[in-house]
Amino acid sequence: MSHTTRRTRPTLLARALGLAFGLVFGLTLAMAGPARAAAAHDYQPDYQRIEAASWQADVATLGAVSAELNALAGDGAEAALAAAYADYRLANAGLADAKRNDAAIGAALERARLRLEGLAGRAEPQQAEALAMLAGVYGLQISRSPLKGPLLGVKANQAIAEALRLAPEQPRVRLFAGISRLYTPALFGGDRALALADFDSVVAHLPRAEASAANWGLNDALLWRAVALKADGRRDEARASVQQVLDAAPQHGWAKRLLAGLR
Repeated sequence: MSHTTRRTRPTLLARALGLAFGLVFGLTLAMAGPARAAAAHDYQPDYQRIEAASWQADVATLGAVSAELNALAGDGAEAALAAAYADYRLANAGLADAKRNDAAIGAALERARLRLEGLAGRAEPQQAEALAMLAGVYGLQISRSPLKGPLLGVKANQAIAEALRLAPEQPRVRLFAGISRLYTPALFGGDRALALADFDSVVAHLPRAEASAANWGLNDALLWRAVALKADGRRDEARASVQQVLDAAPQHGWAKRLLAGLR
């Protein structure tokens, strides 16, 4: 037996084993791919868990839900919007202790921004809501870094304007429009009266009987309405608006804090 033959046999054996391993690995991936896709398709976002955690500013729970949704969201518009919503709630909850939660807030807003910017250009049923929420995310990013205001402020205004064009009476579109108008300086189009009209529109188009953790926005609109009413000096009306939330959600942390500030 020659030296060439002795060297060739191990090489051929290695190649054969490598080919076999590659076939097995490829088949495994091929089988796992549809399984992962099916799992993502079958996964139903736990909106009730998101809502309850947001009432308590429970950053840990919202972080866990965000991780689940972002892992399974894929390219589906509905799942992507749910993941962005979880991150939007996570960022807001983190503001209860902004210094401690700074990194979590920043990461959540960036994830939400990327997902929502992707949805904003897609002609899907979720497009208008994605645009409106994107404006809210930009607003939170501006609050964390005011130097970004000139750039992100323009983007936020463009996003909310397009959302209103696509779905002028959609409750969550009007909710974010109201928040934007409430906090935008008057010089740049802010208007408290128009903000109140937006919040009133949400209340009118999303009655308590139809509101749910998935069909959200009513409690938010009532509380933002209270903020605007308080700024107008209409404290009794503001208290009544907050009380509607507490009647339905007695553990709502923001509602309790708002009511305490109206006494």
